[in-house]
Amino acid sequence: MKNTERFLERDLERFDANIAALAREGKRWAAGDDDEMADQYKTDERDLRAIHTAIRGKNFRRATRLIDRLDTIVRDRIPTRLYNAICK
Repeated sequence: MKNTERFLERDLERFDANIAALAREGKRWAAGDDDEMADQYKTDERDLRAIHTAIRGKNFRRATRLIDRLDTIVRDRIPTRLYNAICK
């Protein structure tokens, strides 16, 4: 059980780093005056943060429902081991 908790924490840290990278990309689009792309990145960031919060709160059912609504390219920001553990 301790290994599972440790892996969950490590994967959540990686997930958080992926979300932060996505936010930085969105800021670059905004700085380049592409409001449409910047808005899409903000939406993707918000969706991923909601999933992160659900997983951290151990609300895996909600996380799965939120994940099911994502585009594949956004879903790929979730670490594979975490995604597989949640969506089994």
